[in-house]
Amino acid sequence: SPRHGLSTFLSPASSIRSPHSCSKNSADAPPPVDSALMDRIAVPSMAGLFTDAVRGRLELARLSKATLTELSHVLENMLIEFELPATVLTGFQASRNWAAELARYERLVTPMARQVAVFAAGNLGDTGNVLGFQLDERSRLTQEWFIIVLCDEFSVALFGEDNPADVPPHEEMDRVFDAAWTFDPAIVTDLCDVLQREVARDHPERAEEVAAAV
Repeated sequence: SPRHGLSTFLSPASSIRSPHSCSKNSADAPPPVDSALMDRIAVPSMAGLFTDAVRGRLELARLSKATLTELSHVLENMLIEFELPATVLTGFQASRNWAAELARYERLVTPMARQVAVFAAGNLGDTGNVLGFQLDERSRLTQEWFIIVLCDEFSVALFGEDNPADVPPHEEMDRVFDAAWTFDPAIVTDLCDVLQREVARDHPERAEEVAAAV
């Protein structure tokens, strides 16, 4: 992607004091470390992992949620209309987004017996024949909107992250994402590798399911 501007880099020089410069007075002691913040700094975001995987090969576009949704539907409709066997890996961020697409994804699975895996935070409910991954709210996989399609005719990946500088919109579909998409098989393969490693990290007991689907 190279998703320049998505990752935040902290300068060590700005956050580390020399021990000789610290006063012995407890009032001058630095504030306690926020462990949750340190976890976020120490562990790269999913956006950062995707960015590193495709650095220098893709450019970002700023897209609304409505546009991302429409592009995702175009890809899904192609598989349904042309009856293409495929594997579909998709992340909805939150389960409420998945619930709105349940009927569509049931059509994707049947009658072509496609491999479909869905990742979202919250209660996914009954996912039927779809391979559902119910994510912890803190999972890095909830940070990214993505869909990866693998089939003999083409491979494609579409992904995006909420733009942190965007003013909160009045309408949900007006949310702005920094996004990229590609039909380059090599890039799609690299993104699949990133996704598989993340599943192995957060859901080691289910890593083989994703590997088998891919």
